[in-house]
Amino acid sequence: MPNSSTPQKVPKPRPDFPLYCHASNRWAKKIRGKLHYFGKASTDPKGKKALGLWLDQKDELLSGRTPRRAGTTTGPTVEDICNEFFAHKDELRKTGEITERTYEQYLATGKRLAKAFGHKTPVDDLVADDFRHLRAGIAKRGAQRDTNRPRQSALRTRALANDILPESSP
Repeated sequence: MPNSSTPQKVPKPRPDFPLYCHASNRWAKKIRGKLHYFGKASTDPKGKKALGLWLDQKDELLSGRTPRRAGTTTGPTVEDICNEFFAHKDELRKTGEITERTYEQYLATGKRLAKAFGHKTPVDDLVADDFRHLRAGIAKRGAQRDTNRPRQSALRTRALANDILPESSP
């Protein structure tokens, strides 16, 4: 259609390119049922700028957050805080103050937080609603169970059987 006023769609630069050229001639990606745009394909036919924007916003979009504008916030990110926490807990593990299993549980929780909030999300950007979504996700997966509950229950049963704990204690 050489006489058509509709611009030609730009093909993907390579088969594994994460974005596609929308009919509006913009690089786009559908995330959580909503289209997100990453710049005009006519001015960026190779998609380099669009890919850079996608990579900057990827964590926030995939976790359901509205992406922040680049350079609007400074300070530590979720990744920074988690890494500091893990370094401290690793020292405690090495000195025997916490067990390997406890350390692994801390790591799993940190990964869950980073996935839910986005690794590069500034801690200052977190709001109460982010934690409500995190809690809802945990409950949905059934991970709200306390991993110590069976051990606590077994210890309580044993203590009651040996008259160490009075019947009326919680």
